[in-house]
Amino acid sequence: MADPVINSFVQQFLEEYELESELDYTDFELFANYCVFSSFNRRAEEFDVTKVHTGQTKDTGLDGIGIFIDDILVNSEEDAEQVIGDKKNRTLKLKFIFVQAKLKHSFEFEVVKKTIDAVEDFFADYRDMQPIYSRSEQVKEKAALASYLLKKYITNIRDKKPECNIYYICISYKDADSTIKLKQSRLVKDLEMKLRFLSGINFHLWGSDKIEKLYRQTKRQVEATIKVSKYFTLKIPGVEKAYITAISFAEFKKIILEDQKIRDAIFYDNIRGFLGVGENNSINESIKETLKSEQEMSLFPLLNNGITVITQKLDIIDDDKYQLIDYQVVNGCQTSHVLDICKDYPNIDNIIIPLRIIETDDDNIRNKIIKATNSQTEVKKELLAALSDFNEELEECYESQQSRHSKHLYYERRPGQFFNQNVIKTRIIKIQPQIKSFTAMFLDEPHKVKYFDQKLIDRIGSDIFHAGHYPIAYYTSSWAFYQLNSLYKKSSFSKNSKDYTKKDTATVVKYYLLMIFKYLAIPGNCVSCKSRKEIEKYCKELLIILDNTEEAERIFVEANDKLISFAQNYSQQNFKSSSPDYEKICKQESFTDFILIEMGISNPNFSKERKKRITDKQGSLPF
Repeated sequence: MADPVINSFVQQFLEEYELESELDYTDFELFANYCVFSSFNRRAEEFDVTKVHTGQTKDTGLDGIGIFIDDILVNSEEDAEQVIGDKKNRTLKLKFIFVQAKLKHSFEFEVVKKTIDAVEDFFADYRDMQPIYSRSEQVKEKAALASYLLKKYITNIRDKKPECNIYYICISYKDADSTIKLKQSRLVKDLEMKLRFLSGINFHLWGSDKIEKLYRQTKRQVEATIKVSKYFTLKIPGVEKAYITAISFAEFKKIILEDQKIRDAIFYDNIRGFLGVGENNSINESIKETLKSEQEMSLFPLLNNGITVITQKLDIIDDDKYQLIDYQVVNGCQTSHVLDICKDYPNIDNIIIPLRIIETDDDNIRNKIIKATNSQTEVKKELLAALSDFNEELEECYESQQSRHSKHLYYERRPGQFFNQNVIKTRIIKIQPQIKSFTAMFLDEPHKVKYFDQKLIDRIGSDIFHAGHYPIAYYTSSWAFYQLNSLYKKSSFSKNSKDYTKKDTATVVKYYLLMIFKYLAIPGNCVSCKSRKEIEKYCKELLIILDNTEEAERIFVEANDKLISFAQNYSQQNFKSSSPDYEKICKQESFTDFILIEMGISNPNFSKERKKRITDKQGSLPF
């Protein structure tokens, strides 16, 4: 790769996410996609760049395609319905992102034109037209998803039109010349006339300086410097600094916005995400109505409970300037988002917002503040789980295992816990993937974990993160899933997965492989997660096998073969077809039970009802 700075960033990115280096231009496409989509995908959640990367044969001239609903990346109709939820008439924010990445030192008009043509062609399905360009399977899936969302939810979209952003990225240190910019502007206007269902098309020409800046932003902590004229100081044991103040919205924007976009990641410790405005949320709508009226706007600090911010570090720069470093808005998510929607209203910069700023590194105090400030609303149950004694023990379990394995996993109870540390990103295990891997591997319920939905959350404290469970089972499931993901990046393993080529399907299939793996690695029944002696012995054997990469791969390949065979037999029995629809059957509990029955398996972690159902149906051909 010709550019030494970009090359070093690309190599660092590949190492952090344990991606195998391929051709230079492919590596750059992945890197460019990561930089662009990270700036939109600001939630503290998993982000798999391969799900937006479309640079391959028949990519129609687009190297990255992403569809966002309420700033959440969706890859399928099911993903979309999961985000939208039960209230089908609520207001949505729909956004389309397209990326074209070229490893060249200058912008070219031919690429601009091809990219614009490709975006027009992408929406052919929605316009009931025949696509001009041939498409890869991944581009077909994304185009079909776009058409589905536009046809079903166009009336729900905020301002009735979705956003569209196009990024043409190269490694030029010079701006595109004026001729290219002028021609590009004309082509975009023509495209806007054709795609009137979009709110407008923003076409960005980004060179090395911009892409370098974006990558650096992914590696720095969130910071904000605000001006505070008057404040009241609180002296509290265990709290380094605590202030009660009131600031203008002009200053508050510095906390919640970056480049005029909301910083979603700073609301992770708050209640569930923004609930929207309109008839489906009367409280947020009333806040918006208050801000519309200049007369009522002055009453805002009296009508609102205010905002609470917890920061890891609070520096006083001058008498009236405070710098917040690595902070979370723990109370005020809804207010902040409504203010963002209304940020262009006349005189809104002058409204006063009550604000509490707290600096503490005491987790107990931090947790109490989070619980207290959210006590009047429904708190994320998985967040409360993170504050529990069990999760503290689980974090200690991860730390205790580091000396026993060649690669270290890190359990992230608090968002950003390992930010700016020399930790490979793919080895950081967040709460949601932890729950998924444990549920699939030790509860034998892979059909329930594709989405992190309310049914899964409701089980926290009962059969997930149960006080009587021993943490080693959770660690083992994460280690197994990490090893499986590593194998999926190897072409020698991926070719065995040709029966389910869709990336979205491969994701749910992995959880089935976790379940089957343990029964092939240690023949016989699973053991109880509540029996320390049994589960520690069982997991120790599994970890020894997983640490042996060749042996682990052999068993995962065998598990993959078994899964294909089970799927074919199940489909033949139930649908009279030997060609399984993995996307369909991998969500069915009956398919999971079919596998367990065929293998002659029992699991003491089952509910009484499920144990009886499987035992009653146990086949005559145990594995």
